[in-house]
Amino acid sequence: MLLCRFSRTIDGFAYELHNTREECEIYRDGRFLCRFPAGVRIVTDRGGNLRSVVGMSVRQIEGGLMYSGSLIEVRVAGNEVLQLVEGKLVTRSAPGVVMPTYE
Repeated sequence: MLLCRFSRTIDGFAYELHNTREECEIYRDGRFLCRFPAGVRIVTDRGGNLRSVVGMSVRQIEGGLMYSGSLIEVRVAGNEVLQLVEGKLVTRSAPGVVMPTYE
């Protein structure tokens, strides 16, 4: 069940993000670009080329990232940044999650 749809035009290309509770899909001018687990953010350049994946949940997210006809396994912690290098995701930074505290 589609929970949210977001669209934006960048350099004349129409991008759409479709979110469900389980996964997200991105389309560029109506054509499938990528699919990835909910709880991660995908970073692309202006042309839609995958650059990195960022963990957006306090729990570790695992799943498959479908991009450019390939399935790339993803395991990312909160605030961890994985950079795409030669078709593989490698950790660029992993500062962890700072939980709120109250006094």
